[in-house]
Amino acid sequence: MVLVRKSIFVFALLAVGLIVVLTTGRTAGAAAKIAVVQGDVVNLRSGPGTNYQITAKVTRGTRLEVLGQSGGWYKIAYAGGKTSWVAGWLVKLEGQTPATPPAPAQPAPPAVGGKQVAVVQGDVVNLRSGPGTNYQITAKVTRGTRLEVLGQSGGWYKIAYAGGKTSWVAGWLVAVETVPSPPVHPPQRGEGRPVFELATRVGADKVILEIRAVAPFTYEIFTLGSPDRLVVDLTGLPDGDLPPPVDPASGLVKKVRAGWSQRDPLVARVTCELSVSVDRVRHNETRRSDGKVLELEIVAPGEAAETRKVFLDPGHGGSDPGAIGPAGIKEKEVNLAVALECARLLREQGFEVVLSRDADYYLDLYERTEMANREGATIFVSIHANANPDPSKQGTSTYYYAPADDPLLAPQAGQRARLARCLQDALVASVGRPDLGLYQARFAVLRTAAMPSALVEIAFLSNPEEERLLGEEWFQRQAARGIVQGIINYFGEE
Repeated sequence: MVLVRKSIFVFALLAVGLIVVLTTGRTAGAAAKIAVVQGDVVNLRSGPGTNYQITAKVTRGTRLEVLGQSGGWYKIAYAGGKTSWVAGWLVKLEGQTPATPPAPAQPAPPAVGGKQVAVVQGDVVNLRSGPGTNYQITAKVTRGTRLEVLGQSGGWYKIAYAGGKTSWVAGWLVAVETVPSPPVHPPQRGEGRPVFELATRVGADKVILEIRAVAPFTYEIFTLGSPDRLVVDLTGLPDGDLPPPVDPASGLVKKVRAGWSQRDPLVARVTCELSVSVDRVRHNETRRSDGKVLELEIVAPGEAAETRKVFLDPGHGGSDPGAIGPAGIKEKEVNLAVALECARLLREQGFEVVLSRDADYYLDLYERTEMANREGATIFVSIHANANPDPSKQGTSTYYYAPADDPLLAPQAGQRARLARCLQDALVASVGRPDLGLYQARFAVLRTAAMPSALVEIAFLSNPEEERLLGEEWFQRQAARGIVQGIINYFGEE
């Protein structure tokens, strides 16, 4: 009897095991999940996180087969079988609502008299105009950047950056600390000469400000509006007296004054009160080798100085390779080769040329247009190679941006469209690829450039034939000749 009961028990265990095996095996024949891209332009990455390398970019509506999941990220297949990862909150699984990123723990209330600081945890993190990934990117910050927290909405923090600008950052990409504010004591007086001295020299359309300190210091330069000011924050100096205000007697700078803006650590602030809008001012700084002297040239370029200065922007660079073709050609290398040849040809034609980069290093998108705006460039041309999940896609296209409802860009609509058309026509004629036409797009470098700007996509790295061409030096030279001819045509139509 005991033997019979044992046999029944073993049979039951085997039956349960069989059911488990059959149940877990049902997914093998299940229909594949499809992730549909929700953002205008979304990065695919080599791993499940923003710290992994960008492998490709996809556009709204692209359908990606889901192969797996890790945290809030999906492993997907694209471009005929390649695998990559996409953030779950930037896609929607068919038949499901879009995934949402994890909400951070609520921060502890700040100490009395203290403030909250968000410390960036990702390698490169977007700041946005509102509390969500659907809001416009306003800037990018890097790991370790400290941002003062002004408020919170859901899983997002409102923060202050760059000397007082406000924006929003995702809570899951920062760690929030509470920093008590020490009591503010007036600086010690009467212990000798000031910790730094101010001197100004005035020239035509410029003021040169010299800051000469008693010890080496580090500095940060930024602008503020209402009223318009150029500000220099100095750190590393000892406590003590500060110099009196300086009046340069210039139509560009009304007054230069100094004050302590922070006590722990000590930060001295030099404020240049401007007589013109900050948008019209650019500056150049020179640091002496001993670290104790900073010379700041503040310039308001006249119309004659801006007439034919071309700013060339080779897209991507450094840790950001851009698109990578099936044979391994990297977009950043093609863009740089074409831009360097463009610069050589333009200089032969008498143009003044400024490059955002002249070697393989990383540049933030907003750094590129900040450089162009500071240089007072006449036009901005960003050079790229295209990519698409469909490997048969090929051809040349050019982008510009001048929406009718934008008070800053709308007045340039005619110039921006004309620049894009001149570049597209000449580039197509030079490289002989299909003409895909002109498009308007809210690319960061197009909407933040103060001057007429355009972005050219020479050809598709994702297309095997065009990848081969983009890797050839003769084709790169042809692309450069086309871009240069387009620039010449643009100025010739004025």
